[in-house]
Amino acid sequence: MGFNYSCLIVDDEYPAHDVIKALLKLHDNLEFSKSCYNGEDALHEINTKKYDIVFLDVNIPILNGIEVLKKINHKPAIIMTTAYTNFAFDAYENDAVDYLQKPISEQRFKKALEKALDYAQKRKLVIIEPIILKVNGIKQKVNQEDIIYCQSMGNYTKFYLKNNTKPILVNETLASQRTTLNHDLFIQIHRTCIVNRAFIVRKKENLLILKNEFELPIGRKFMSLLNAELLK
Repeated sequence: MGFNYSCLIVDDEYPAHDVIKALLKLHDNLEFSKSCYNGEDALHEINTKKYDIVFLDVNIPILNGIEVLKKINHKPAIIMTTAYTNFAFDAYENDAVDYLQKPISEQRFKKALEKALDYAQKRKLVIIEPIILKVNGIKQKVNQEDIIYCQSMGNYTKFYLKNNTKPILVNETLASQRTTLNHDLFIQIHRTCIVNRAFIVRKKENLLILKNEFELPIGRKFMSLLNAELLK
């Protein structure tokens, strides 16, 4: 199975970005997605958007690379990059897949990339477990791939499913359900709505169009995140 892998580069020095971009171009399955130049922006990107591989410099402003690494919610494949050797232990302790010392050679980059791709591919292939929903007092197992979107109804949540003509109503808030849904499969587009990425067709002004022709409003707070998702 072939995948394309989205890559984020985090470094406060522009030449470092150019080096990694040039190395990425040598691999057809790697896609440069974005650059960040400080730890605060990098942490926001990684925690709110979907990247497969992140090249993360240690010595960056606001939050250093190790601090960013510790605060990531769902870790993609992280390759630390630095001119120093004394941060390697902290990097590996916090689940970095490799640690590249600058200047980065093509051979060493390739070796780190093999580890990152192995990690990223396993992450893409991970089995998405069903969730258990309590409907009318009865527990019901639901495949997450079958959920089109979830909509808040105050203290309740409506689940719209692929093969159901009517939504099912669960006596739980959307916020509590968000923690049970797979982070890589779902994206929040409004404070009242979470959508399965697989059912997204396009965006029309402030509306998101799904495969079943549902039109859902996009909250202003979530617009930039969704735009970046659709560009991918």
